[in-house]
Amino acid sequence: MLVTYAQADGKDRETCERILDHLAREGRKLIQYGRGPLQPDLEKAAHAQI
Repeated sequence: MLVTYAQADGKDRETCERILDHLAREGRKLIQYGRGPLQPDLEKAAHAQI
């Protein structure tokens, strides 16, 4: 993806959005997995809220 974005001289907005979306999702995963050991019941509480 970064190659496609670079080849478009940074003007391919769709690829840029995909990259930023991917980074945001991965960041949320890191936060979620990092908090898991601190709050073992967090997943159950989240499912209850949904």
